[in-house]
Amino acid sequence: MFNCTNTGVGVQARSRRTRHFTTAALLGCTLLTAQAASAITLTFNDLAPSGDAPNVTPSYTLSGYTFTAGPSTSIFLLDPLYDTDNVPPDGTDFFTFEGGSPSVEITASAPTFSLQSFSAAAIYGDPAGDLTVTGTLSGGGTLVATFPLAAASPTAVWNTFSLPANWVDLTDVTFAWGDSYVGLDNIVLDEPVAQEVPALPLWALGAMSGLLALFGGRRLGRRRA
Repeated sequence: MFNCTNTGVGVQARSRRTRHFTTAALLGCTLLTAQAASAITLTFNDLAPSGDAPNVTPSYTLSGYTFTAGPSTSIFLLDPLYDTDNVPPDGTDFFTFEGGSPSVEITASAPTFSLQSFSAAAIYGDPAGDLTVTGTLSGGGTLVATFPLAAASPTAVWNTFSLPANWVDLTDVTFAWGDSYVGLDNIVLDEPVAQEVPALPLWALGAMSGLLALFGGRRLGRRRA
């Protein structure tokens, strides 16, 4: 298999065939990388001390994603033993943002990311309402989606929501709530990463070499004519 990291730079090709093969191999190497997505689920598990709900305002970073409190907003990590009426179905820690019409913004250490899904609930007796999610696109413009949250009466009603497939290439995402208290959990995001794909087989490189030789020979023939 041709090694793209050792393409013979600085070494003279010994024949036209060798030169064509080397050129084809270099062309093949340009096809060896692609963009893939690396998904991550932010669960907030085991982050809050047992029975506690630490205030992490103004911002909290987890696995390369930063949650920043909006105006008049406080953000917390809640252990399930702190308030059993509002725990997610899996009975684990979760994230909350609270205040007067609170909001929280998510940014990433990578230039762009995607939002796939999340779990959310109104908590602490809040009435039913819409959770508004706004994403800023890297090329300009925004995406907006609203998700209905049931009243937390007497306990929180958690649901999982999925975003449309076009929620990609985002620079930030903001969650906004019209009342006072919201819990978030199991936020699924991903960001593009470089991924190496299998190298081209020798027969493919040979085919490219043959095409290069054919067109090279035609050009040489025209010059002699």
